[in-house]
Amino acid sequence: MSELIDTLPLIWAFATLFVVIDPIGLAPIFVALTQGIEPKKRKAIGMRACMIAFVILALFGFFGESVLGLRESRCRPFKLPVGYYCS
Repeated sequence: MSELIDTLPLIWAFATLFVVIDPIGLAPIFVALTQGIEPKKRKAIGMRACMIAFVILALFGFFGESVLGLRESRCRPFKLPVGYYCS
């Protein structure tokens, strides 16, 4: 049971990233945009896009809270219509 508890945050993180990145939804767009490009170059474009996305996600993962804190309106843009405010 303790093994399940240890892996639960990893499963949640993977699921969150999977939903945010949406590889299933982006695959047809990538194929349409790289139509007519040779497979070797298409693979290089895909790898470059993945690396750029990883760097952006990692930067926001490490520095996102401090970037939002710079604006002093930390949670105002993220209000839900029902009136929930970040604490």
